[in-house]
Amino acid sequence: MMERCHAVIYLMLPAALWASSARLLAQNMELPEQISAALAAAGRQLNPIDVSYTHTTSTLLSPEDLVKKLKAPFPSLFSRVEPVRMVWQDAKFYQRSVASSSMGDLATESSFDGAVLYGGGVVNKTNGRNVLALWRRSMSKLANDSPDETFVSSEYFDAAGLLLPARARDLVARKPAQSSVLSLLEGTGQVTAIEDAIIDGHRLTRVQISADNVERRAAERRDLATLERNFDNPLAGSTPQDRQELLEYIDRVKKGRTLPEKRLYEFYLDPQMNYAVCMSEERYDDGTLLKRVRNEQFEQLPGRQVWLARKSTIDRYTYELVPGTFFTTPICSEVIAVQQFSVEPVPDAQFVLNYTAPGTTVYDDMAGITYMVPAGGADLDRAAGDVAALLAGQGGPSSQVSRVVLPSTLPSDSKASNTEPPLAGSVVPSRADHGISWRMVILLNMVAFLVLGAALVWRCIRGSRNNA
Repeated sequence: MMERCHAVIYLMLPAALWASSARLLAQNMELPEQISAALAAAGRQLNPIDVSYTHTTSTLLSPEDLVKKLKAPFPSLFSRVEPVRMVWQDAKFYQRSVASSSMGDLATESSFDGAVLYGGGVVNKTNGRNVLALWRRSMSKLANDSPDETFVSSEYFDAAGLLLPARARDLVARKPAQSSVLSLLEGTGQVTAIEDAIIDGHRLTRVQISADNVERRAAERRDLATLERNFDNPLAGSTPQDRQELLEYIDRVKKGRTLPEKRLYEFYLDPQMNYAVCMSEERYDDGTLLKRVRNEQFEQLPGRQVWLARKSTIDRYTYELVPGTFFTTPICSEVIAVQQFSVEPVPDAQFVLNYTAPGTTVYDDMAGITYMVPAGGADLDRAAGDVAALLAGQGGPSSQVSRVVLPSTLPSDSKASNTEPPLAGSVVPSRADHGISWRMVILLNMVAFLVLGAALVWRCIRGSRNNA
């Protein structure tokens, strides 16, 4: 319906009408009820939604420049193609992505079933070996311990101007999805302008909001004095690299505190599509452009007053690791291309991850244990089909085998263990049976966790920025 946005032309309203509008804004500074009601309805009507898309990230910077100019720890993340599936239903979510790395394809999943947060993944090793890991955590405990920690990162819905609840306290409270505009206004945001604009011949409504600069506020929350004491009095065992990384972090915090206090958010809404976001920008008062999002090829969800784009383009002009550094051309561009929308409910089982393939390491935070499914060379080969299914997007592994606690975690009196006992007929390997197979599986798990950590850190950085 709408082609790519190239230019913006503000309408020259009749003088009397413009003066009347300006006086209204100066007196009220509130979002018109018609727009507010439409945006609120879009958030409510998003449930349920199942979207599959491809997220492509590219940059014109060389790997050397990414490290030198942006201090990017993982330059490969700026050049990748990532298939993603996101399901949101009744305050539950399921998210899955596959990214390529030097070690092979990395599939990661996360979900929330209303009580338990799950996270897991598999590395498809180039040598034919596959490694799986699964985490289980209580969301209510997370909400008590770290209520503002974020666990959902969806670039597609962020670009659409529809925020899925991401913080632990919001997920526990079962909050619905919400318009980015309304979310800003619920916080520190204030409407500073509302006017008509034309984009490629289409009449849109431009809404400008001034809100606290999330990057500066994040830097101000850091305990700088403690960080500097830790640098002056390093912990035993600290390496020169540890001290250098801490010094760079302290420098980022200091620079973050010098950023402007406010940030301008501009949304271009289409009244013909219930005020769907066609374009959005983030700037500083002096005009410095930070981010631009363009949405196109809209479709209306069946039976709902919600329009979603088939394609979103995100251009970024700054980077978190170099606060205060801005570029006139995008340092990276992201293109999100949707393959499929679905508004049909999914089974509750979709929100529960249960890896049972041999060799899987399970970290159960609620039970306070770590255990591994029996794993030998033959078992890992039999699990290849399950791993292939996960990588292909056909759900998690499903082979039904017993779960066995690693001998190093078994209590002296096995009757006191609160772990699930092996199923009848299964064999618990003794210490002598582990040999090379067990050591190889543990080693591969350690390598896999590094790769998983890199991907999750990147997603958390973006999730924290977009949901702060």
